[in-house]
Amino acid sequence: MKSLGLALTILFLSSFNTLSQSPQPSRSSVMKNWDVWVGDWTLVGMAKDSPTMAEYKVTWQLHETQILGGTFIQVDQIWQGSGPEQRALEILSYDPVKRRASLNGFSSDGSTWIGTATFSGLNCIETGTTTTADGKYLAWRADWTFSKDRMHVSVSQEMEQDGVKWTAFTARGSKVQESIAKH
Repeated sequence: MKSLGLALTILFLSSFNTLSQSPQPSRSSVMKNWDVWVGDWTLVGMAKDSPTMAEYKVTWQLHETQILGGTFIQVDQIWQGSGPEQRALEILSYDPVKRRASLNGFSSDGSTWIGTATFSGLNCIETGTTTTADGKYLAWRADWTFSKDRMHVSVSQEMEQDGVKWTAFTARGSKVQESIAKH
């Protein structure tokens, strides 16, 4: 009886040890597409919060880092425009069930957004919805184009609310530096 208990204990411990040493999952090719963003970026352009509001100059700073073994990318953002400085956190990921690149964001003004991305060469198209702090919904599409060396980017984002569309912002930017830290 003791030898059976010892054998079961050894079997259990060896199974646990095997499970705990399983290899890291490989990064999907979609997550590798997101890597273009890893580093520090500064974008400058024009923005418009609604179709009836005036345009204003905006500076947008992005700090992007691989996290959790590269299975996600964390985007820390600072948006400086017409009002108070806004900060945001965005997580870029791959949804293996829906087989698509996804993004989820949270802003210091209380708004949140979800979206998906499609990559084609030097272009990325993101589409999604934003829920504002007061509960309004906005649909959006952002068209990103990278330079061949992937150190420069241009973007144009269209918004739609209650059937009215407008250009929410256009900007150009450069990668300031590659991110060294991978968490």
